[in-house]
Amino acid sequence: MSKQVTTNESSFLGSVDYKVLIPTCALLALALFFAVTDTEAFGKAFNGIRSWIIKDLSWSYKLIYVFYYVVAIWLACSRYGDLKLGLPEDKPEFSFGSWIAMLFSCAIGLGFIFWGVAEPMYHFMNTPHTAASGTAAAAPVAIAITVFHWGAHQWVAYVAVGLAIAYPAFRYGKPMMISTALYGLLGDRFKNSWWAKVLEIMGAFAAIGGVATMLGLGILSLTYGFKSLFGIEMGMTGQILFLLFIVAAYVLSASSGLNKGIKILSNTNMYTAFIWVVFIIVAGPTTFIFDHITESFGLYLKNIVWWSFWNDAAGTANGWQDWWTKFYFIWTISFAPFVGGFLARISRGRTIREFVLGAIVPPTLAIAFFFGLMGSSSIYVELNQIAPLWESIQANYGAGIFVLLETYPMGYFLSLLVVFNLIIFLVTSADSTSFFVAMQMSGGDLNPKITMRLFWGALIGILAIVLLVSGGMKALQSCAVVAGAPFGFALVAMVVSLIKNLKDDVNNKGITK
Repeated sequence: MSKQVTTNESSFLGSVDYKVLIPTCALLALALFFAVTDTEAFGKAFNGIRSWIIKDLSWSYKLIYVFYYVVAIWLACSRYGDLKLGLPEDKPEFSFGSWIAMLFSCAIGLGFIFWGVAEPMYHFMNTPHTAASGTAAAAPVAIAITVFHWGAHQWVAYVAVGLAIAYPAFRYGKPMMISTALYGLLGDRFKNSWWAKVLEIMGAFAAIGGVATMLGLGILSLTYGFKSLFGIEMGMTGQILFLLFIVAAYVLSASSGLNKGIKILSNTNMYTAFIWVVFIIVAGPTTFIFDHITESFGLYLKNIVWWSFWNDAAGTANGWQDWWTKFYFIWTISFAPFVGGFLARISRGRTIREFVLGAIVPPTLAIAFFFGLMGSSSIYVELNQIAPLWESIQANYGAGIFVLLETYPMGYFLSLLVVFNLIIFLVTSADSTSFFVAMQMSGGDLNPKITMRLFWGALIGILAIVLLVSGGMKALQSCAVVAGAPFGFALVAMVVSLIKNLKDDVNNKGITK
């Protein structure tokens, strides 16, 4: 273990890597200070940097994603696919169903509910190409674009991080840290490398900023839900109190560990979502829904190569790329250290092939189905003028799903289930993040001390509250992009390091599984 890590299990926080903990806390304190004292300047500075990254560097990120795809396909199809993330005798810690449920809950569960109606509707009303906005022909295009943003492109980045960390961690017994991904290139020198510390600090900061922003988005959606269901107008005080409730819930969940808190909540969430999803299919325009799910998925497969390279060089999309595809690519990378690191943590005993295919194919198919369902249902409502859906979304993106459900029989009951899902997704997302950050601060401990997890869980909540009060949520989102953007290039080095590990094991050591 690195000499920078203090392994005193009787200490309050357990094992602590102070060279990561102190700079991360200092960086967060600095961000909070400026967010509170001069929100406007803070937001302007980080928004400017974010705009520069998106406008001037987006082409490089698109090429990086192509690199991720090529490596992922090659690993799944090659002899390296039989190698285990761990020793040959290791068995998966979680069942396949629980593994998939945990992936969704920590990575995109909240995004499903918040953007499930809003994003397809936005692309339907502002279609960037192929069809005229607001027409029936724009519906499958809008859904396909949404699937492109949330599908394989997101998961291939998470897989790249997860594999690069999980293989040396479980195969060689190295700590579960972002810097462990550099083991193939640096050997044991990665323990003392200052580059490794920088990566860990940036990864933790991006994860904290990202999930704090996610908590804020969830509260915005819940604000509309509570007003619609209970007639309760949640002002700033109400939002803060509700956020405190969410913090208490995920701190409690974090204290119970992976096998209880996150696993049970994730499974519960999937079962609950299944109920209202099936109801929408049965009670809604079923034929219209499946026609559009089928056609939009075909459009997605047809255009995935072009969209992967399309950078709107001619400027014909009027900035649409900057707000959507380019932003998503870089935003995903800012989440990759957290989601990939958490994915690595729960994947001991799985083969590389199972890891790659399992973490890309099922999520992409589920995303195509879900956004096809929600997108087509909402577009049907808009085309037939059943409810002012687009008008409501323009006022509050989080309102979309509740306005849609109001058009269904038993809509009140369905909305209650969605509110429950939103709360659980908020809890599991924050819980997963606090677990991941605690691992980084504990020198890669697979089961960091409860107090360390509670510390970071509480800090994430405090950060979200301060930003909610100060109005700095957008600024922190930009800050997370700025902090996470360099990982796009760092991940290339991580993947190269992984490939070197694999080749050394197979070619030099003759390992086959």
